[in-house]
Amino acid sequence: MVQYRKIAVSLLISLLIGGLFACSGVETRVEDKNVRLQQRLEGYLAVRKAADIIEMQKYFRNPGQARVGSVVYKDSDIISLEMTEEGQKAETKLKNTIQAMGFTFDKVPQTLYWIWYEKDWYLVIPVNSTHPFGKTQSKELPNNGDPKK
Repeated sequence: MVQYRKIAVSLLISLLIGGLFACSGVETRVEDKNVRLQQRLEGYLAVRKAADIIEMQKYFRNPGQARVGSVVYKDSDIISLEMTEEGQKAETKLKNTIQAMGFTFDKVPQTLYWIWYEKDWYLVIPVNSTHPFGKTQSKELPNNGDPKK
């Protein structure tokens, strides 16, 4: 819980600083892919917790893959962030506290897959992916996550 608060505070500070730079006309694009991945992950976790489908779509390579369902994400702890293939793909592992079917489940593992596309990180859903209680059967991301190919 404390870690999530730290993430929320750092996200808020980043947004405030970004807003100041935007008002001053200074370019705010983050060039470090690691830093940008951390920012995107924190932003995604915040909008997912708020169940804001419109904002959530901005994090997906294919916005139609964003979903808000009956699972309520109460908290998420970041376990790891790993980049692969020369910084073109990344994998983030989480432990979530969720509410589903009238029960609260702690430490539910989840892996999110990201691709670097047009100078930013976007979530992609792997082929054969399942619900949070299942296992992903394939880590392959066809066509680099591009739904148009």
